[in-house]
Amino acid sequence: MRRRRSDISAPKGPPAALSIEKEVERELVNRFVPASIVVNSEMEILQFRGKTGAYLEPAVGQPTFSLSKMAREGLLIDLRAALNTAKKENVPVRKEGVSIQSYEGTRLINFEVIPIQGEETKERFYIVVFQDTPTVPSSKTASEQPLAKEARKDLPLARQNERLTREIRQLRGQLQSLIEEHETTSEEFKTPLTKNCRAPTRNWKPPRKSYSPPMKNSPPSMKSCKIAISN
Repeated sequence: MRRRRSDISAPKGPPAALSIEKEVERELVNRFVPASIVVNSEMEILQFRGKTGAYLEPAVGQPTFSLSKMAREGLLIDLRAALNTAKKENVPVRKEGVSIQSYEGTRLINFEVIPIQGEETKERFYIVVFQDTPTVPSSKTASEQPLAKEARKDLPLARQNERLTREIRQLRGQLQSLIEEHETTSEEFKTPLTKNCRAPTRNWKPPRKSYSPPMKNSPPSMKSCKIAISN
C-alpha cells in the first residue's frame, strides 16, 4: 500500500542544525580562537573569547568586569599604555615580551590592542588578543648546560628588573601626559575669565551718587532732639 503524504513526517532539520552549529562554534572558540576580550573606553570587559585564565583572574571582593582589577600582575601597565595609544591614534598596538605572573609562574606573553567601532553607535571598542611567546628549542651542548642553568636562575631577576624599569618609564610618561592635560584645562578655564575682566578705558568715570533732599515730614535727627531738650 502506498502511504499518503499526510502520513509521512518531514525531517526536523533546522532545530538540530542550529544546535550543532552552536556546539561547533563553541568547540572552535575554546580550542582554536586565541584568548581575547572586548573592552570599552572605560576599560570594562564586555566579552570573553577563548581561554583567558592565564592572563586574567577574578578580583577579590565584589564581582567586577574591570580590566584594571582582573589583569594579572605585570600586565596592567603595558596594557593600559597600549590602550591609551590605541585611543589617541586609532591604530592597532602590539606589545611583545611582556612578563606576567600566572598560575604557572612567570611567563612571557604578547598582546595586541585593536580599535573597532560599532555600526549603530559612535562609541569605540577595543579587542585585546593575548598570545604566549613561542618557546625556542634549546641547542646547548652538555658542557654548556650548567652555564645555561645558572643563567636561567638569574633570568627571573633580570626580567623583573627590566619590567620595573619599563613600568617606571611608562608611569613617568603617564604623569607627564596628566600634567599637560591639566595645564591645557587650566588655560581653557582662564580664557573666558580674561575676556570678561577687561581693564577700564581712559574716558571711564565712576557713577555719581544720587542726592535725595530730606522729606518735610521726616523724623527729626538725634542732633535736633538734643537741642530741643536742652532748651
